[in-house]
Amino acid sequence: MNDHTPQGHQSLAELIASRLCHDLVNPLGAIGNGVELIEMTGAARGPEMALIRDAVRDAQARVRFMRIAFGAAAPTQILSAREAKTTAQSPWQGARLHVSWAVAEDLPRHRVKMGYLMLLCAETALPMGGDVTITQEAGGHLRLNAKAPASPMTQPYGLCCISA
Repeated sequence: MNDHTPQGHQSLAELIASRLCHDLVNPLGAIGNGVELIEMTGAARGPEMALIRDAVRDAQARVRFMRIAFGAAAPTQILSAREAKTTAQSPWQGARLHVSWAVAEDLPRHRVKMGYLMLLCAETALPMGGDVTITQEAGGHLRLNAKAPASPMTQPYGLCCISA
């Protein structure tokens, strides 16, 4: 701990989420580095290593996403458009849910957090997967559009949310 007072209004839940994500990043990085070293030596090859590598990559992407979605942030903190897009799309690569972060400008982190929370809601609302796109409207509000695929039991349907 340090003796610095957090800037702005940060809830205990945000501070705890930040700490949990921080504590998970290091062991996941170590596992990823270990897998990379094993692959470089050629000591272990096969589907087992690929499974471990993919699982570590997916866990790292989820932790980065959760750190932004639930972690503490200073009121003036800005997130680059590139980082917001990469972090938003990475957890769902290769999954049934296809996410497109189509916001081309840097945003305050609290706005990105709102978009990420909307993505988590869409993930829950689309258990069979679908296409989700986040855009920014003229007034600065984020807009989530989602479309679920048709299945033998259902018709395709859409979902739309706009941040406050």
